[in-house]
Amino acid sequence: MWDATPEITRAVTPRDVIHRPKTGFGAPLRAWLHGPLGTLLNDTLSEAALRRRGLFDQGAVRRLLALDRAGRVDASYPLFAVLCVELWCRRFLDGGSG
Repeated sequence: MWDATPEITRAVTPRDVIHRPKTGFGAPLRAWLHGPLGTLLNDTLSEAALRRRGLFDQGAVRRLLALDRAGRVDASYPLFAVLCVELWCRRFLDGGSG
């Protein structure tokens, strides 16, 4: 059976919308890190945890957290990256569950 949906869509959608390049979309990391993942972020990136692991400059991470919390910068992506590295280390290097 013939589907008219593509033709109808083209008829009502502006050409520049149909032929624009594909674009990605960002995850709502800021909302997650300030909401449901906030406690995990704080616990995982505590000064003691960062000092114990020794991979990241704990002062720099603490400053980034403070700037992010104060709303002066959006450090969601670098903080999420540090969080993921630490959780990965706990799981695969330390043998824990995360």
